[in-house]
Amino acid sequence: MMRFHERHGTHVQLSACKTSAMRVKSFANAVVFSHRPLAFGETFLFEIEEQEKDWSGHVRCGITTHNPRTIECVPPYLLPDMAQMGRTWVFAIKSTMQKPLGDEQLRDYGSHNYQRQEAGDKDTNPIFCGRKARETKLKPTDVGSRIGVKVSAAGELYFYVNGMKFGPCALVPIDKDLYVAVDVYGTTKKVQIIQCGVDSLLDLCCQNIRKCVAKDNDLELLPITEQLKKYIATF
Repeated sequence: MMRFHERHGTHVQLSACKTSAMRVKSFANAVVFSHRPLAFGETFLFEIEEQEKDWSGHVRCGITTHNPRTIECVPPYLLPDMAQMGRTWVFAIKSTMQKPLGDEQLRDYGSHNYQRQEAGDKDTNPIFCGRKARETKLKPTDVGSRIGVKVSAAGELYFYVNGMKFGPCALVPIDKDLYVAVDVYGTTKKVQIIQCGVDSLLDLCCQNIRKCVAKDNDLELLPITEQLKKYIATF
């Protein structure tokens, strides 16, 4: 199970279980980290839960080899502050699905970083694309948008935006611990970690209902909302 690290920016408030992070003040000082290193092939996935329209810019995220526990003072921004510390590969999330990753600021220590952002096939894991993104055309920066970060065994950094895979975007060291870094910046006010390896209670219930009600006509007869019927029909 993934959680946020107890070391974070001064304007961040974590939930009791440390799976959601909300910026409670200003537009900055809201950098958070994964509580443990990311395993190769593992995806760190989060969903934008709240926005604050008075600011500009959006969430930033990426990978760093800096252990959050050893950072004396968490920098106010991932870009440029954390990037300037070196050993950090960070992208700003933009509002277009054609190119959702902004230009990264990297400090190359011989890792031959590069940026290639072609959109590949949709990932087969349906959890990478939330319900709201499946039903409407969400921008990557909208509430309900899901963003994932993954590093392959070869050190290639990939991003997932509402189920679409982008990358490889950088080549990161494979002999170091890699922590996910997220900046709850600008219009992005709150993010929630989505546990990729754990089904939600809602999904488990919907799966069981779908097993009992195999025909769509029978599904229409259930005394539930139309929105829930549409969601169950996707299983």
